[in-house]
Amino acid sequence: MGEALRVFDHEMIYFVTNRCIERKFLMVADDERVNEIIRDNLRMAAIIYNIKIYGAVFMGNHFHLIISGSDIPAFMQYLQSAIARQINRLRGRVGKFWAERYSCEPILDEESLEQKLQYVLANPIRAFQVPHPAEWPGFISWYGHAGFGEEHGPEISPLPMWECLSVAERYQRVCALLEPVEEEYSGCHFAGAEAAISKHWNDSPDTEEVRGPKPVCHASSKAGWIAYRVWKRGKDFLFRLASIAESVGDRIGYPICMIPPGRKRTNQKWTGERAPAKWRLASPGRYRSVA
Repeated sequence: MGEALRVFDHEMIYFVTNRCIERKFLMVADDERVNEIIRDNLRMAAIIYNIKIYGAVFMGNHFHLIISGSDIPAFMQYLQSAIARQINRLRGRVGKFWAERYSCEPILDEESLEQKLQYVLANPIRAFQVPHPAEWPGFISWYGHAGFGEEHGPEISPLPMWECLSVAERYQRVCALLEPVEEEYSGCHFAGAEAAISKHWNDSPDTEEVRGPKPVCHASSKAGWIAYRVWKRGKDFLFRLASIAESVGDRIGYPICMIPPGRKRTNQKWTGERAPAKWRLASPGRYRSVA
């Protein structure tokens, strides 16, 4: 079975995840240079490919990003290749770094966007590593949300519906997202930052990984999920139809926002409609009138 086709709209926001090969702790922050590699490459890739980063966390063996932009595939290729190459060199290691193709699902509404930001920032808490994201020794976007920024790190954009808020108000919103998680895990034992960075990079977790099917999208309602699935299936059909037509010399045009294999976005014939406006959470000015 081939890989799932993807739709990339520059005004949609995506939740991106990948894991290290064999779940090894290749990104454990046992050396400050690991964090520097991640920060510097995130910043550079975001600048080169005009990507907005709304949330990010790099655990020892996986990462999560919330992003939008005009060329997410090129951004991810640059980012993952640079991180793999430079951390492998730092560790004196050769071989495959990432377990698989990164997952990338659109976030369709504001409620789901806040839920995914909570998920990102609470990752170290839910992993029983530290009781607050500020204590996580790896790279996490917490300081960007708190308004402090991070030297040489990437710019962390506010969620689009928070753009009209002051830095202090945005910080309050982020804290409010974390409150139920902190309350749920209050009284739990956390390994602590020192234990987190003491893991050997060539080790893997002792527990078996339990993973369900990858989601098609992130929506706060079943109706939203179904609507996207139906729309996406239509795009997939048009893509395959265009591929068959091209194989016999007839270029009828690929669906807009779907890049055919080995092609760039420029000088490409497109057909069809973009994603519905209600899913394009990163549209400029969408929340300008929201107080």
